[in-house]
Amino acid sequence: AGHTHHTHEFMFCLKGSIQQLTNKKWQSQKMGELYIFPAGTLHNSHSLEGESSGNVVINVESSFFNPYDEDYLSILDEVLGKAHQNPLMTLSRKGSMAIKRSMLEFHEEKKRKKSCYRLALRNEMQNILITILRDSEKSSIQKTLLPSSNELLDEVITFLKLNYNEKISIESVL
Repeated sequence: AGHTHHTHEFMFCLKGSIQQLTNKKWQSQKMGELYIFPAGTLHNSHSLEGESSGNVVINVESSFFNPYDEDYLSILDEVLGKAHQNPLMTLSRKGSMAIKRSMLEFHEEKKRKKSCYRLALRNEMQNILITILRDSEKSSIQKTLLPSSNELLDEVITFLKLNYNEKISIESVL
């Protein structure tokens, strides 16, 4: 059997291996691997009898980010879409270490609750999403965030307007 959450669950294996029930089949999550279960996804996790394992888990809602965090919400949507197909996120060793560091820091911030801790939590979650974005193999995520040619031209024109006194238009640049 399994369970669901109303939040998105990010589960990183710190040691040993963990059995994950996903898409009605059991898979072995190894040390350094990240599984993501989107809200409402049926899943279950357990260690094999006699084996030692450990993990760190973060549960977040999409509303964790404010509506102005468009890029992060876009990355989150893409990551969750990928996780619906396969909850195992393929990461390099470097990516895995970065995810581990951010997830552990997230938990430390949540425990300490020092000033601005909510901003620190958001910052760590943003680091996790950026790492997944940059590290995922054959990622379709990156393609959705690339600016269009017109957006690039607008950025150039804005830069030129801010740094030069003469009147500038697209036609004069081309």
